[in-house]
Amino acid sequence: MAKKLSEQAAKAVRSNTLYKQVFGTPEGEEVLKDLMKSAGVLSSTYVKGDIHETLIREGERRLVLRILQTVEVDIEKFKALYEEISEEE
Repeated sequence: MAKKLSEQAAKAVRSNTLYKQVFGTPEGEEVLKDLMKSAGVLSSTYVKGDIHETLIREGERRLVLRILQTVEVDIEKFKALYEEISEEE
């Protein structure tokens, strides 16, 4: 049991490291900004009268939020990324 938990922890650390390597590059930041924009990270996901579309949009949004959490984007970096997205629109 302890060995299995240790293996799971090692996989989680490796996964987090890979996320940081990928999204820590300039290219990764561009992809992250695109994901934030397309998933509407700071927008409402509610679609009046369409629960299915609402759930799809919320799933997309949650995935991007998970990436942001995994790569440990701090609030200042998040604000900078969001401002760049806003300027592009």
